[in-house]
Amino acid sequence: MARTLMVGRFFHEAREATESAAWLGHQLGFRTIEESAKSMLQEIEVREADRADRADRADRAPNLRRSRIPEMPTVPKMDLQALDVEVLRGVIQQFVQVLIAHDENIDPERPLMELGLTSQHAVVLRDQLAKVLPGLSPPLPVTLIYDYPSIAAITRLVDHSSAGTGSAGSTGAQASSARPTER
Repeated sequence: MARTLMVGRFFHEAREATESAAWLGHQLGFRTIEESAKSMLQEIEVREADRADRADRADRAPNLRRSRIPEMPTVPKMDLQALDVEVLRGVIQQFVQVLIAHDENIDPERPLMELGLTSQHAVVLRDQLAKVLPGLSPPLPVTLIYDYPSIAAITRLVDHSSAGTGSAGSTGAQASSARPTER
């Protein structure tokens, strides 16, 4: 902020000095000095406007970065003992749709990174799932969408992990398919 004030002050002083030079050139009849000063005034105005525009964009930039992550829907916590795999898949799909601003249904087997899910979105997705699935053991890995790149893979992982807590929806075939996919 202090630098912005200092630069703004510099432009103000440069403008005043150049205006004085233009006036003096006019008074003394030195057209060359007057024209040069007027040209310098135009350049000062252009540079000052450019500086002000950059400062304005810099002031807005932190707000833009924060607004890239949309507000996530409120979903009640899920009971791991009575976990319904289809409901879980729907919750994961809803989170992904909000994160990537996608209105249509997403193929559960399609890699999320192909759909535009970024690493920042992946962190938000993992955190949201951790809130909705309290007590999941082991907790969801930090590398969730890299190890489990699709909605179906994440669903299988959570279903497999909840099997240790007594989920009735898990089968041996589902549990074995919850391992990370090969890249």
